[in-house]
Amino acid sequence: MKKLKGSMASPISSIERKNFINSSVDSLPDSASIPDHTMGRPSKPEQDKTKRVTFTFTQEDLRILDEQLNRAVSLGYRDKGKTGVLRMALRALEARSDDDYMEVYHSVQTLI
Repeated sequence: MKKLKGSMASPISSIERKNFINSSVDSLPDSASIPDHTMGRPSKPEQDKTKRVTFTFTQEDLRILDEQLNRAVSLGYRDKGKTGVLRMALRALEARSDDDYMEVYHSVQTLI
């Protein structure tokens, strides 16, 4: 008989294989025996969870979004996607004064 590579000198029989598979399942922990706090990814606080939403943009809006994405990448922010660019825009609007906000709002309203 030809010697196999590895630690096995000869192949195991189908009966030995079944016995091994059947006995090894018993050694695995049952999901009911694992405490809940150790299963899965730790849950995030409610305010940190994301939610999928849908927006409607004009072709011009999409062009600007792509330009800003390219701008972020050219400035070295290679991990930013469209969602990241929109988040940055929201933070920039949030930081503006009410007068500046109204000026931007009215300039966008004239485009609609």
